[in-house]
Amino acid sequence: MPSFVAGDVNFGATPHLVHLADRYVIDTALDVLATLRGHDGLTTVGSLEVGFSDHGAMDIDPRSGIANAALQPAGQLESTLYAINLQSGAATVIGPIGGGILISSMAIEPPVRPVTELASTMLLSPAARYAHVSLERA
Repeated sequence: MPSFVAGDVNFGATPHLVHLADRYVIDTALDVLATLRGHDGLTTVGSLEVGFSDHGAMDIDPRSGIANAALQPAGQLESTLYAINLQSGAATVIGPIGGGILISSMAIEPPVRPVTELASTMLLSPAARYAHVSLERA
């Protein structure tokens, strides 16, 4: 388990890292956003300004660099969508996630890149939850 680097405001604290996106992590024991820098350890970015449980997920939009997280505020029964400020660590409510569900993973769709000169096939089953897609050079 990585630790906070010497000189960091949370140096000596035991981290509890539960959400990772790119090099950013959310520590739900300290309710902070931190950066993970390989073997160097953790550096605190700042307070999330809200207490969260371990349920949730975070991802960063590769086009805009904006971080979003589906997190469960302490004492709540469902997840809420937040924007995470990567410079300050502050979590800002975007809105509730409907249906009273807890989110455990999420991914922001990467930019669409055109595919040329490929033949594709897609197999779908009405009972299946997933699709099998294969692409082959024409």
